Amino acid sequence: MNKIILASSSIYRQELLKRLPINFSSISPNIDETRINGENFEDLARRLSNEKAEAISIKNPSAFVIGSDQTAELNKREIRKPVSYTHLTLPTTPYV
Repeated sequence: MNKIILASSSIYRQELLKRLPINFSSISPNIDETRINGENFEDLARRLSNEKAEAISIKNPSAFVIGSDQTAELNKREIRKPVSYTHLTLPTTPYV
């Protein structure tokens, strides 16, 4: 069986994959995750998933590489992860 590699440094994605009875390694793809002007959020997540998998596949051509990304949006505005707990803010208006 080929080696399985998660193309991500996300602890959350690693934890999800650990729920399965498989052996895998995780490698950070270190790609530019900047959104292309006019790119919608679904396309952004799809593109980044593919770029992450491709970046790792180039150096590991016989491996089965899993690329993954996610985005969140509200009213066509991106919701990003806070850089720290001190930067975490709660919305002042309800999400409707």
